Amino acid sequence: MQSVVFLGPTLPVAEARALLAAEYRPPAAFGDVYRAALGRPTAIAIIDGVFERQPAVWHKEILWAMTQGVHVLGASSIGALRAAELAPLGMLGVGKVFEAFHAGVLQDDDEVAIAHGPVETGYAGLSVAMVDIRATIEAARSSALIGDETAAALVRAGKRLHFRERSYAALLGNARQSGISAQDLDRFDQWLPTGRVEQKRADAVELLRELARWEVNPPPPHQPSYWFSQTDAWESARASMDRTKAGSPDSAGTDPFLLEEVAVAGRWAALLGAAFERALAVRIAEASGYHPDRESMLRCGESLRAELGLADKSSFETWLAEQDLDGATLPLFLRNEASYRYARAMFRSEAEAQVSQVLQIRGEWLSTSSRARRKRELLQAAGLENPSLGDAQLTEDALWTWYFDQVLHQPRPRDMAYYATSAGFGELGAMRDAVLRERLARTLGLE
Repeated sequence: MQSVVFLGPTLPVAEARALLAAEYRPPAAFGDVYRAALGRPTAIAIIDGVFERQPAVWHKEILWAMTQGVHVLGASSIGALRAAELAPLGMLGVGKVFEAFHAGVLQDDDEVAIAHGPVETGYAGLSVAMVDIRATIEAARSSALIGDETAAALVRAGKRLHFRERSYAALLGNARQSGISAQDLDRFDQWLPTGRVEQKRADAVELLRELARWEVNPPPPHQPSYWFSQTDAWESARASMDRTKAGSPDSAGTDPFLLEEVAVAGRWAALLGAAFERALAVRIAEASGYHPDRESMLRCGESLRAELGLADKSSFETWLAEQDLDGATLPLFLRNEASYRYARAMFRSEAEAQVSQVLQIRGEWLSTSSRARRKRELLQAAGLENPSLGDAQLTEDALWTWYFDQVLHQPRPRDMAYYATSAGFGELGAMRDAVLRERLARTLGLE
């Protein structure tokens, strides 16, 4: 029987191998279960997985794996969470942590999350999971070491700690500041070295022993009880997962010769900043569960076409050819662009809060802020803070002609309302007012 186990800080791999001969992989992230299922193992066991810095393992890839006849089990950490969520559809949960989530006794992801070291350390744990703290407190209460009131207060004290800061030392420090009986806490502290419970570890061991029993009597392929829908979102995610598996680049930007050309031209810093923003936005969109469907991608393409001023079909096709975008590469480009725009809209206010710092980093703060202040002073002195087209003695068409021809030196976009939104004005009326103020301030002497 072939098993794949995703394991990290919950249990050292060396100890796991002594319980089950399996293929052990690092904590599961988005796409890892899908890629494991491509090898058609008998079982995939999820114990540990990523929570923060990478998109977490996706429910739908687990469901797809089960349609391939693979048994998927979970315990201890993110595996227990996913098993509790997907138990009605056939994912198997093992252990007390799973049972608590499945019964609704526990609901928060932070119950199982911990800080841990990198792969070089064997993902050594740097904090204690709340489920382990709960189990330890319950063991102390059951043995009459502490009373019900102290036990409940200790749980509250542990829950107040961020998961990265949870330790028994921090728990006791927090508890002593909460007015809990010092005598109870001293007894608890002295008992901890021999009494503490590692529930996540125990559940992982239970799962591995269960799979070891399967070695003696392997089960038949899993038979799902549901219909797996091949949605556009799934196909998009699957294409992304397949690209990662094959190690193929997302774009020509990974070509080392292209990178060298960018560096030689002195454009590396500027392009890397934009590329980093784009990569981060795509990751954020994925982590939030956004997977653009075909309609979203088509809308994105039309918006991009309008922004680029490519009104007719032939000019757009020429542009696509020049950018090396064809039937094979265009879908990926549009998926990433749609995800980028989604995340950018989601974090618009947070991004605006960073504009000042970006100007400071670029050395443009003084010139930009001075010009903004001078413009405001000129308009206030002339009573033109809220001007009209009549104040500028221009028609709206003439105002736009002046702005795009003489200020921006670019063609006027077809969709002015969309341009106003994408350019940072919010809506067309606000853009008109801003351009009017710029025109009038220039007539008043603004340089």
